[in-house]
Amino acid sequence: MAVDREAEDRVRRTLSYVDGVPFARRAAAPAHFGIGLRDRVCPPSTGFAAYNQYGAATGRPAPVDREIHVYPFNQHEGGEAVQVRRQLRWLARVLGAPAGAGPPVDDRAGRS
Repeated sequence: MAVDREAEDRVRRTLSYVDGVPFARRAAAPAHFGIGLRDRVCPPSTGFAAYNQYGAATGRPAPVDREIHVYPFNQHEGGEAVQVRRQLRWLARVLGAPAGAGPPVDDRAGRS
């Protein structure tokens, strides 16, 4: 809409039919979420709703493996490099990589 400003009504009308939460409820794969609380593209409430319902309809006693990281001062870019490192460590755990695989990372400073 930054380019075609006259499309706002049409875009908003179309997006009003989209709700990812029902899809999230049926999810069966592990998932890693990152939410920037200042995101103006995807409101944080939608990310929290998807996370909270993720895997709820799978019939399993516990929800599907999921993890979330919240970035209070970020927008749509989320945690950037910190989030990528967290995703990689999470993925290694999900795939069963040996403990301690890869270099240690200080998420606060973004350095080892």
